[in-house]
Amino acid sequence: MTRADQIRRDFEIFHLQNPKVWELFKKYVVMIIKRDYKHYGASAVFERIRWHVQIETTGQEFKLNNNFCAYYARMFEEEYPAHGGFFRSRELISDRKTPK
Repeated sequence: MTRADQIRRDFEIFHLQNPKVWELFKKYVVMIIKRDYKHYGASAVFERIRWHVQIETTGQEFKLNNNFCAYYARMFEEEYPAHGGFFRSRELISDRKTPK
């Protein structure tokens, strides 16, 4: 098992337990696309989600792990192939690391 396997497993658990994050991610990316941006940073979308959850809403808090950012970006491009390349992606460094 690689570190990437661990992060992917943790992401899948988080994603199932927090479907609102995926809905917000899609919502904000679509807003950006409608403003005619051709590329944008998934990390900026994450910060917008954090702002929304921490400042604009009340209720149960959650932590949004930066390790999951790449997975949400890739998932968006898989679900919306017309926007492939909207996020500039790199190799997952964790693919080469051993688990902690």
